Amino acid sequence: MRGDEADGRDEEGAADASAGFSPSAGFSPSAGFSPGADWTVDLALGQASPEQLAEYRREVARDPLAALQFAETLDLFERCRQATVAPSFAFAGKLHDVVLRAERLGRFRGVRRPAPRWPGWLAAAAAVATFALLRALAPELPVVAVVAVAAPDPLVPAASRPAAVGNQNRAGAEGAPGQPAAVTPVELPLRTRAEVAFDQSLAQIRRRLDVEGLRAAEQELALGLAAPSDALARWVDGHNALVLLQRRGEWQHEPASGLRSTSPSGATLLARIDGLRAAVAADLDAQLAAGPDASLPDLVLSARALWRAGLDRAAGQRIAAATRLVADRLGTLRGPELVGGLALVLEGSAGAAVGLDAAARAGQRLLDELLQADPEAWGRRLPELLQRRVPVASLAEAGRVLALLPGVGLPPKPCLLARRLVLGVLRERRAGERGPEPLAALVYGFADLLAEGERDQFETELRRWHPARLWPDHQTVQQLACGIEPGRLGHTRLLGQLRRLCAVPEPSDVGGRAGLLWCLCTALDLPAATAASGE
Repeated sequence: MRGDEADGRDEEGAADASAGFSPSAGFSPSAGFSPGADWTVDLALGQASPEQLAEYRREVARDPLAALQFAETLDLFERCRQATVAPSFAFAGKLHDVVLRAERLGRFRGVRRPAPRWPGWLAAAAAVATFALLRALAPELPVVAVVAVAAPDPLVPAASRPAAVGNQNRAGAEGAPGQPAAVTPVELPLRTRAEVAFDQSLAQIRRRLDVEGLRAAEQELALGLAAPSDALARWVDGHNALVLLQRRGEWQHEPASGLRSTSPSGATLLARIDGLRAAVAADLDAQLAAGPDASLPDLVLSARALWRAGLDRAAGQRIAAATRLVADRLGTLRGPELVGGLALVLEGSAGAAVGLDAAARAGQRLLDELLQADPEAWGRRLPELLQRRVPVASLAEAGRVLALLPGVGLPPKPCLLARRLVLGVLRERRAGERGPEPLAALVYGFADLLAEGERDQFETELRRWHPARLWPDHQTVQQLACGIEPGRLGHTRLLGQLRRLCAVPEPSDVGGRAGLLWCLCTALDLPAATAASGE
């Protein structure tokens, strides 16, 4: 008897369930909205009729809490999809019965429609549009994205969870069972377009250095990248160097700036300097008369030597004209010629206040030439300035120029990386070349980047070379004379050796005369020497 009653109850429940799932069963508004009604299951599965959807929208408009109740029901269904259990024999039979009913309903109602996913796609599209708008408005502004990392779902088996997410959020998942998933904000800095391009160029530079076997350059580049980015200090250093050049130029305009020596040797030296000043001034006038056809190395050397020898009114006008002429040609120069032109413009601008804007633009081109990789530079070969055919004197001058460029507004970090790169190439040249040229270039252009013990070692080796014996290599003698600064060991002895160049015959070429004038002015241990006429 009890079995018959149970069977009757099961048949009644099946009938009720079938009635609840029947598509012909309408929704009665008079019955009120009940989140637990059978038709809500159809709604959660995406199988509700249009009338049921319309009634559900009206109910949500009347009571917004109905939407939250339906969301909880939908969340329960989603969690149930991920739940795994070990069913008993009786439960497996009941589950099989449910599956059979679902198959019959599926054949009757057609293919089940999937749950709508358009809100997720809409959010992703909005994020992409916002990111693109930020890039268009501020392409160089670094953006920080906050990514929400959810804790693992407690209904998902631990074996199927990702290892990183499980370890990161284990405390939140285990500390509060049954609570909503904890969200951990993780800041991921998004690199700017310029930073990504620089990283790609840096990788190409390292590959080329490895192919060329330039180990010292690789080490110097690594030191430059690891150096602290103290932009203010490096800008101050470059700015102060330009200010000192400007003050020096102003001081050389003073009539009393020349020191008259009463010794016969001093008088002989001053007379020789005056004669060379006149010859170099004539050479510079000839170069200025040639205009754009003038030889750039001769023009640069003559103007810089004349600036070193003292600035009277006529010399100041000549140097200003030469500076403007070279500044106009900076846009077409590359490699060593660009370095020489920048050296003149920076010194001439400090004395005559012309060409600083052109120097800033040309300095940026020099940085791009050294640090930006393209199919030619760093792709198939080294940049022009770093090739072996370039004299080491040009590499040393590049070190001085790159140290001054932060003073005209260029970023200090790229300037430091470029200097380190040139220093590494110069170290490689010293390892393959025996002589004073690489040593003088290292001390002249990169003394501040050398360790104190290493600098002492280089200067000790340089003191073995007598300037008069190195002549007519005026570039090496000039860098030797300017590299060992006042206060360094051997500086006074070097001045005495430079005075002996007074007996050197006057060179026949423009560069030789300019170099001899430069070295003799350095031998006075003064920034300038005025003419005997007292100009």
